[in-house]
Amino acid sequence: MNTEDYLNFERYKNKPASSVAGFSAFQDEQTNLYYFAMQDENANVLLISEGYPSEIALNNGINSVVNNRDLDERYKLSTTNDGKYYLSLTAANYQEIAITDFFDTEAEAMALLPSERKKAAAALQTLTTDTNGEDNYLSCSAYRGHPKSSFEGFTTFTHSNGQHYFAMVDNEDNVILRSEGYGSMPARDNGVQAVINNKDIPERYKTRHFTNGTRIISLLAANRKEIARSCPIDDEQGLFGLFPLLAPPALALTGSKEDDYLACHEYTGFEPDENGIAQFEKNGQYYFVWYNNEGKVLLRSEGFDKEVNLQDELAMVLKHRNDESKYEYIDKAGHRIKILKDESGREVGRSCAEKYVVPIAAASVAPAATTIPVAAPIVVPKAAEAEGKFKWWWIILPLLLLALFVWWRGCEKKSEEANVPVIKPIDSVKISSTDTMTAPRVDTAMKEAVPVATEKIKSIFFDFDKSDLTSQATADLDRVVAVLNTNPEYKVKLNAYTDAKGSDVYNAALSRRRAAAAKNYLESKGIKSSRIQTSTFGEKDPIAKNTLADGSDTEEGRRFNRRVEISVLKDGVKTGIVEEIEVPAELKK
Repeated sequence: MNTEDYLNFERYKNKPASSVAGFSAFQDEQTNLYYFAMQDENANVLLISEGYPSEIALNNGINSVVNNRDLDERYKLSTTNDGKYYLSLTAANYQEIAITDFFDTEAEAMALLPSERKKAAAALQTLTTDTNGEDNYLSCSAYRGHPKSSFEGFTTFTHSNGQHYFAMVDNEDNVILRSEGYGSMPARDNGVQAVINNKDIPERYKTRHFTNGTRIISLLAANRKEIARSCPIDDEQGLFGLFPLLAPPALALTGSKEDDYLACHEYTGFEPDENGIAQFEKNGQYYFVWYNNEGKVLLRSEGFDKEVNLQDELAMVLKHRNDESKYEYIDKAGHRIKILKDESGREVGRSCAEKYVVPIAAASVAPAATTIPVAAPIVVPKAAEAEGKFKWWWIILPLLLLALFVWWRGCEKKSEEANVPVIKPIDSVKISSTDTMTAPRVDTAMKEAVPVATEKIKSIFFDFDKSDLTSQATADLDRVVAVLNTNPEYKVKLNAYTDAKGSDVYNAALSRRRAAAAKNYLESKGIKSSRIQTSTFGEKDPIAKNTLADGSDTEEGRRFNRRVEISVLKDGVKTGIVEEIEVPAELKK
């Protein structure tokens, strides 16, 4: 085996997931070759590949690993030139298809054989299982009193069983989350990083309830695998003290309808059926919950004394849950709850509260004050009046009043036209004007497509070689969701780009993943795919410089190009609620 065919082991970590479960795949920017890594259930890299010239060849390599990885006889113990030990996985024809990391001892390398890993997992589970079904976690007392690590807010330690652990702690060293055991310190540090990446996302938490009344909060990765869990918590006060982001906002007064529901976090962690529905019993009451594909609560039920009553209510939810006309909303304190009602208008379920950007209706424009002309008094000749001649002014007076009325209405119409506000959307819209004698007009279709919002929607950006959404990106997409929910006639367009590093083929795939990440997030929030348009451009159409005039790289410029541009459309026309990307003059392309 030529180790030069492989990258440094660290470069296989934290790469995008492939289409095959348990594998990541990527194209290296320096070699332009394709690589994969096989991971365990905690996303620790076990096996790495050499470089492949195409994605087809890469996928063939992954399939070969899947077919051979569980057979001890397919592994061969080898050594490097400097005396390090590793295992190489071979196919039936003895061709090497993947290798492990390099170790100082033969025993460390042999511990990665499939049979050895299974025995180690079984032994660890037997050693550490407690009355709460804690599998390979230690008791909570074992996580206390350890020194702070290089990760802020975390302690790390090695237990006497040889396993490596961490704990996330608060300022008073109370354990918030604790880890299971890891076989190596690098693997444990990857676990810490996974917690950091997910701990601020409410949807990543689930609650487990036990018969003694306690509960345990689990933190999940994006693939729904557990990466840390809390110690047992006795009550909601303790729960929200440790996890304030799980506390529901105060949307309802005591004695209101919300009192018939559990807190939102208590609907998490149940196994759904094929319709995304889970049913459970708590405190002698029966409940159901509707999840999306990521386990987020879409609708929850109130409690029922009898299971048959729950089934009747559930039938109404299944009948109406996809009918937007059956939903009403409660908006309060910057949050929104969706209420699902049946044909009679009776509530049959409600969502959890979510932050909501409330659009402000366009202010009505009061017409300019118009002075109504008053007819001058008509002087009637006294002689004529005295003589009793025909009073002709009885005819003239109505005619004059009619003429004055027609003239006044014409002036009022011109005044209204002159006071129409000219609104220029952020997305460039060219508004035509007439000559100086006529008031400027706004194109009717354009005028209708310009809502006014409390905060502009912004396009989103990505870290280098990443398609994961940042916390800022999800916040920006939440504003898109709020606008689309409020305006069902609107659609959104997502244009995805990369910077210029990497090959055209790789960047085209990366931009597809970025567009898919944004689209999937919107769909997870209930936006129908028919309202989402995506286009991908790879490294084309940069809005900032990737390199400077002297040929040197500019990260400041490239970060503007790693983007998904968002447009909100009405009838195919851009609205004015998306903020333009401001690129500094010295970085503009």
